[in-house]
Amino acid sequence: MMRSRPPASLQAVLLCSVTWCLPSLGAAEETASPTTAKSAGGEAGSQPLAAPVVDEATLIARLRSTTESEAVAAARKLGETNTPTAQAALLDALSIGVSPKVAAAALSSLSSLRSADALPVLELYTHHRNPDLRKRAVQGLVALVVAPEGNETPAKPPVGKKLAKPVTVKPGVAHEELAPKIVPQLIAALSDGSSDVRQVAAEALGQRREKSAEPALIKLLQRKDTAAPEALGLIGGPDTARALGEMIGTVPNYLLTTTLGALLRRSDFGPEPVRTEVVKMLGKMPGDQPVDFLSDYVKATDTDKESKARPSRAEAQKIIEQRTAK
Repeated sequence: MMRSRPPASLQAVLLCSVTWCLPSLGAAEETASPTTAKSAGGEAGSQPLAAPVVDEATLIARLRSTTESEAVAAARKLGETNTPTAQAALLDALSIGVSPKVAAAALSSLSSLRSADALPVLELYTHHRNPDLRKRAVQGLVALVVAPEGNETPAKPPVGKKLAKPVTVKPGVAHEELAPKIVPQLIAALSDGSSDVRQVAAEALGQRREKSAEPALIKLLQRKDTAAPEALGLIGGPDTARALGEMIGTVPNYLLTTTLGALLRRSDFGPEPVRTEVVKMLGKMPGDQPVDFLSDYVKATDTDKESKARPSRAEAQKIIEQRTAK
């Protein structure tokens, strides 16, 4: 028996339904195709899409954004851009005034640029009421007159040979000519109300071996500040050693011990009679820390006959034996 065909009216309804559904199916395919293509690309091992490149003009505009996170990101990115236009935008923002978080990012970016043009703004922010901004401003000043730590970079080895070890490249001081203006500000920062600011300033002065900072650092040590010992150890001389002896009983032993140990660690500290006195002072300090410093000194001077013959080394060995004897 032959099947009856549906009425013409029903055919029309079915045709209209199919026609209505087709655009929706096509739209669904278009919507799904990027995801499908991405998935297929990932399976095929293709490279991921590169992040969009933001031009400098857009970053400068975002620096003034009312969305703080956007402005902070722009300030950081402008520091990486490292162009005169980017630097000018950072300086303008700091001069006009921005939120503390944006200012912090902008100051850090300026520190990385190490430009002398930033000096007036950095000086201004060393007096800011926000201690974190003062610290970042001092770090910016430090970047101008203290060489950053060297980075180990691979050197090209001779043909047919392997490089024994990396070569350390130490960048020079950015603007040493500014030191007469900046160093007094770093010394003044030793009296800042923030311990973080004092620490940054003390470390920088120590790295510079800034002899003019010694009186201020001694006062800082007398105030029992932990920022002083290492810096004094890098700077101090015979007068420092005598001053430390006079502080016994008034300054915590661990601060005096750290300072004496830092002095003894230096190969250029002396003369020998003063070095011996420092060893004796360490021998009077309680605890294990003095013995550790003396042991390090004995090991460091175990290099040649002249070093081994030092009276200070013999004194250190004697103290170690006495204090470690059971």
